[in-house]
Amino acid sequence: VTPTPFGQPIGEIGYISNLQHNWIQIDLLNSYTDPVVVCGAVSPIGNTIVATRIRNITSTSFEIRLAEPVPCHDDIHPAENLTYLVMEAGQHELGNGTVIEAGKVDIYDYVPAAETITFDTTFPEAPVVLAQIQTTNQDGFVTTRYTGPATSTSVEIGMDTPGEWLNCECDAHDAMETMGWIAWPEETGFNNGKVYESTLSDTILSSSGATVPFQNTYDFDAYIVACMDSRNGNDLCTLRYQGRTSTFMFVVLDEDTCYDEETQHLTEESAGFVIFDGAGSIFGLPLVQTPTPTPECVNNGDVNGSGSLTAEDAQMTFNIVLGFLVPTYEQACAADCNGSGGITAEDAQVIF
Repeated sequence: VTPTPFGQPIGEIGYISNLQHNWIQIDLLNSYTDPVVVCGAVSPIGNTIVATRIRNITSTSFEIRLAEPVPCHDDIHPAENLTYLVMEAGQHELGNGTVIEAGKVDIYDYVPAAETITFDTTFPEAPVVLAQIQTTNQDGFVTTRYTGPATSTSVEIGMDTPGEWLNCECDAHDAMETMGWIAWPEETGFNNGKVYESTLSDTILSSSGATVPFQNTYDFDAYIVACMDSRNGNDLCTLRYQGRTSTFMFVVLDEDTCYDEETQHLTEESAGFVIFDGAGSIFGLPLVQTPTPTPECVNNGDVNGSGSLTAEDAQMTFNIVLGFLVPTYEQACAADCNGSGGITAEDAQVIF
């Protein structure tokens, strides 16, 4: 018997094959209010560095393509494969109690300048942070680059493009874009019938490649989203995977050749990974901020405002406790029928 997933769909993970330089639409499994989409790393089929560009994110779909730097490359790229991760913006609690967070920010900063993102969640330690440009206000090659590792409370990320380099014969990116990000604490877990892990690489990455071991054992269709989380070297580069088994993957840093011809990224970098054993929805509960009852509250238990206490009032109180219902201030006051200053299962039992 397949167990019922905890909560409701808060995100999903999927796979795109045969992605090229032309825009295509990806239809989502679920409908979202404010979805954040992150992608990577790209397969090693083409020889030219590429960035994934996204546009027209809706509640049920988004458009995506691969972009090469121009005019130093022709922006015609062979078919690649990659994994994408979608998460509803906000804070969410998984069935094991882990809190993950997703958000968006408008960004006009190019590395070494960066946008400081302060999490609403205070994580026990620095989480894995995956970032992706969400808009295409100006087309062309642009990606994200961290100016340093994340902390438990924040991370600094800027845009990176070859056009920002002096003497580079390539197009600069001059438009403001919206960047999306997902912060996930390091862990292994089980969600909606699939094992997963989020991990920061202990392995030092370079253009020579490195083996990154998995914490879990996966089928060969393990879905991997990865993002380089350092900028120890100035040269523009992106993360690509060269191969994977059930227990490890081999990743390389793909360096740009618009500024110079050499591709040896000799400076060591690090990365974060989120890996799922297959595609599908990710389940959890929105972590909502319930209004705090005050001493002036009318703590009468009449949550639905009907004028009398009913089973519906008790059910609504349970839903507030479980996070299924975000109450108004008046509803929060009524639900706190024991006057404790908070809403608990005891209040629902008293009403019932």
